[in-house]
This record gives sequence, structure tokens and C-alpha cells, in this order.
Amino acid sequence: MRISGVNFLVKRGISNIKHNRVMSLASFCVLTVSMLLIGFTFLFLLNLNMMIGDVEAQNEVIDFLEDNLTDTQTEMIGQSISSVQNVASVTFYSKEQGFAEIRGRIPNSEELFDYIGDDSPLPDSYRVKIHDLSEISPALMAINRIEGVYQVQAPTDFIGILTSLRGAFTVIAAAVLAALLIVCIIVVSNTARASVDMRKREITIMKLVGATNEFIRIPFFIEGLTMGLISGGFSAAITYISYNAVNNLLSHSDTTLFTALGVGGLIPPGTIALPYIAATIGGGALISAIVTGLSTHKYLKV
Repeated sequence: MRISGVNFLVKRGISNIKHNRVMSLASFCVLTVSMLLIGFTFLFLLNLNMMIGDVEAQNEVIDFLEDNLTDTQTEMIGQSISSVQNVASVTFYSKEQGFAEIRGRIPNSEELFDYIGDDSPLPDSYRVKIHDLSEISPALMAINRIEGVYQVQAPTDFIGILTSLRGAFTVIAAAVLAALLIVCIIVVSNTARASVDMRKREITIMKLVGATNEFIRIPFFIEGLTMGLISGGFSAAITYISYNAVNNLLSHSDTTLFTALGVGGLIPPGTIALPYIAATIGGGALISAIVTGLSTHKYLKV
């Protein structure tokens, strides 16, 4: 096809939006609402997944060491723990550090600690963070076999709950997004068919005078693509502005929700802005263009 022919079809597709303002507005509203619903749901699930990850990252395995170890032996044990597969980080805590931390956690207990004295009754320890909590058991067994480690303490029950929660969340998130996408396609498809149905006489006449299927379908494809770009951009802007406002509100308020949950807050808008906007505009354009183009299929059989 010549460039002039392509330009003509593109201009015709865009002009169809102006000539069919009512249905174009309906398509715009349906697409925008659908993309907003998917966008807000996706951001919610994305942040929830990050929060679960933050809670997982804060779970530590404490490896208590035997008494009367030399500094060299203690350092070698730390190196051995670091070499265990699935270990993310290893931090040494002296018995004095551990004792001071416990004293700080228990308020109004000066008499108790005066009775115990300044000498720490605790052993030295290493605090270990694990990469993949679902594979923590082999790491714990390997650490337990290291000479000089007499006890390994890990919140295995809580870790099991977190692992199950993450697995269930992944399945639910995938199902919710898939369901929303299917609903979006169905709703957009019905709107596109209604728009095309209003111009079925025009399509039939063009077909009877010899117009090819591509000549008829391309303007509808361009029309759907343009409406998708506009709707995607509009919904992306609304979603970003709303998300940024919520993030600023929670970041500057005195709420202790994130502190209580042990998470750092929402994902910064700047880190997801470009990928999200590109995905929203591209997804809206693709869905609208394909669905609108396919809606002409039954009227091309003349």
C-alpha cells in the first residue's frame, strides 16, 4: 500500500472519532474506567507484595555460639555461616550488645538488672538473614552442623505462615488481574460492536463498491488505537496523581501503620511512573485497537 493510501486511512480513522462523537465518548468512558480499575488494583497488589517482602526481610535467624571461643574461632564461624547457601547477610552480636538490647526493651526493670549485674549472661551470637525463606530448612541444618554453634533459633512457624501467605497472594493476584482484564475486554468489545453496528450500512456499501477488507478495517483499527491512547493516557494520569497524593498523605502524616507493620511505606511513585504509564497507554491502545478492528468482521461477509 502506498504512503498516500496509509495517510488517507489514518486520517479517515481519526475523522471517524469526530463524526461519531456519542459512541466515541462512550468508548472513552468505558476504556478509562476499565483501565483505572485495573491500574488501581495492580498498584494495590504490587504494594501488598512489597510489604510482605519487607516483613520477610526482617525475620532473622539467631545462631548462638559456644562459650570460651577465641576471636579467631568466632570469626571463622562467621565465615562458615556466610558460605552457607541461601544466606543473605551475617551480623555479629556480642553478648554485651545482646544484653544491652534486652535491657532497652524492658522498661522500668532497673531492680531486676541491678540484681543480675553488668555481666551479660547471654552468649555471643550471629544474626543471619536468609534470601529465600521457603528454602530456609537446608540453611538451618547446615548452620547447625558448624562447629562452635550450639543453638540455632528461627521463627519457623511465622516463616511458614509468611511463605504460605505469599504463595496464596500470588495466585489470588494473578486471578484478580486476569478476571479484570477479561471483563475489560468484554466490556470494550461490546462498546466497540455497538459503535460499529451503527455504521454497518456504511460498511456494506463500501464492500459492495469493491473496497477490500483491509481498506474497511484499518480506519476502525486506527480509531480504536487513537481512543485507546487517549483513554490510557487519561487513566494513567488520574492513577498517578491519586497514587502520589495517597503516598504524600501517608508519608507526612503521624500514622504509625507502616511502623506497626514493620514496612517502609508505599513504593515511591517515581520508581514506577514511567513503566506504569507506558504499560497503561500501550495496553489501552492495544486492547481498543484489536477489539475495534475485530468487531467489523461480521459486516465484511457480503
